[in-house]
Amino acid sequence: MEMRLYAIKNLTTGMVKIGRSSNPEDRVRQITGVAAMCGFDHEFQLLGSVPIGLKIFETLVHRALSGSRHRNEWFHHDDVVQEFIETVITMRRRRPHTWLIDRGILGWPFD
Repeated sequence: MEMRLYAIKNLTTGMVKIGRSSNPEDRVRQITGVAAMCGFDHEFQLLGSVPIGLKIFETLVHRALSGSRHRNEWFHHDDVVQEFIETVITMRRRRPHTWLIDRGILGWPFD
């Protein structure tokens, strides 16, 4: 099954989870269920997802966004994270590895 890199926003806190899953829509349901079991009435929204071939891309994206990290896979929805979401996840102007190359996280040739 194809793995996808996703961005899920907690509409209550504004935090964004960036992770990977073969079914990002189901991941939203899982996160919502866990939050409810813990007594949190939070709403989550899938902002989008893109296919990724290797798990390392998730790790490298997390590294590139480390200055915005809140905890684990959760990030503050700041300008850097917004640019990633717009460029890679929703508008798909760049593939994840190209975005990482642009930031010096990966080197050429990688395509």
